[in-house]
Amino acid sequence: KRRYDGTLQPIKPFLIPSVPDCIACCLADPTYLEQSKQACDTALDAMQAGKEQDDVQNVFEAKFIKDFKGPDGKLFVDRGDKIRLAFSMHVDFFNHDHLMHRRATKSVGVISCANLALHPSIRYLPEYMYVCLVPGPHEPPEDELDHYIRPVIEQCMKAWCPGLRVSRVA
Repeated sequence: KRRYDGTLQPIKPFLIPSVPDCIACCLADPTYLEQSKQACDTALDAMQAGKEQDDVQNVFEAKFIKDFKGPDGKLFVDRGDKIRLAFSMHVDFFNHDHLMHRRATKSVGVISCANLALHPSIRYLPEYMYVCLVPGPHEPPEDELDHYIRPVIEQCMKAWCPGLRVSRVA
């Protein structure tokens, strides 16, 4: 929306938590750190041993992640002394008043990211998730949803290359 002086002003404020800060907080937890390192190491060991799996149980067993290149051009799972993290992103909206039988009249959205290296039993625990709320009172149209997802993706891109330097891990 344009102000009277011609400058742009947001129609609705939208604040997001810092992706690097969330990752740094999670890496301070020993379980998060060890499972994140172990997922890459196990995948690399399986590749070097020539083990191909038909029944894939997690994303690090899949061929696409084993062939995926990191920001340095090396295989993603060949982490060296670094920690490589792979996240899933989910966007959903829900009626915050109560459930309606026909349709929600009001809704709030959630953008969440989960570390795929973590065991499924802890992957979706609140302390290991990145969560961002999309304000209501109504779900934005599909062509406006990108305005909410874009800042999260931009932070992830900055974390991807050149990467993050975390001063303290577990």
